[in-house]
Amino acid sequence: FVVHRAVEGYTLMLEKVRLQKELIETKNFLESIVEKAGDAISVIDLEGRILYWNEGAERIYGYPQAEALGKKLSEILYPQDEKARMEEDKILGNIMALVKKGEVASSMEIERLTKDGREIITSMTTSPLKDAEGRIIGASRICRDITSMKKADVRFIAATNKDLKDEVKKGNFRADLYFRLNVVHLFVAPLRDREEDIMVLFRFFMDRFNEQFQKGFAEISRDAEDLILSYPWPGNVRELRNAVERIILLEKGDTILPRHLAFLGSTAGDKSKAPLLKPAIPPQGIVLDEVMKEYIQ
Repeated sequence: FVVHRAVEGYTLMLEKVRLQKELIETKNFLESIVEKAGDAISVIDLEGRILYWNEGAERIYGYPQAEALGKKLSEILYPQDEKARMEEDKILGNIMALVKKGEVASSMEIERLTKDGREIITSMTTSPLKDAEGRIIGASRICRDITSMKKADVRFIAATNKDLKDEVKKGNFRADLYFRLNVVHLFVAPLRDREEDIMVLFRFFMDRFNEQFQKGFAEISRDAEDLILSYPWPGNVRELRNAVERIILLEKGDTILPRHLAFLGSTAGDKSKAPLLKPAIPPQGIVLDEVMKEYIQ
């Protein structure tokens, strides 16, 4: 019996040693995962002072662990900027108010400054930490750098048919906006001065709207081409596009004829005049459905 109890005790001791070893190995394994994580993981006390600062935090913010421990994040990021420091402390206060209630402040997007002066955007989740008796003693913070997801390399292209310098002088256009936009200045001549482009664009839009509306216009008569080239196109490419769309949608046949261009008015053939379109509308008005039905028929 004594020998049996001794063997049993020895077996239990070996099992305890094995479990302790596994527990230590698991603890070390988990610590290495946290330490090597790509996200910035830190632990703070209830005052916001940093108790733990992993390698991910060092990479994202640029501050080594020795400079971070015992300090608030605001003291690390903005040692000389009191206004920014106060703003960071305000954010911390709002977060810790939730943490002290046992709540998680999840995925808060905050702009911050790194040690080398870069502006980054972080997504931060802060969770309460409790002791063995369930009391909240601090918080864990996981921050992810999402700058590349939020910031895009954008270029603006702005077009106008007015002299913006003159408009700025007249007070019709904001000077600060003009100087922001006026990086590279390109002048594009109006369509009426680029006759070589008119028929190329006309045929391009003709093919597009043939496909869109299942039509079969393939040719442009010589007289119609003369009218197209002689028209001043005050609305430039946009007007030409709309004209082609109207013809393809409403007309029938396989050749564009001069009568298909009648809606352009008497200025087709005279570049010195702008189009004068004055549709006759009776006093009682018109019904759009009836007009569409008439064109379709």
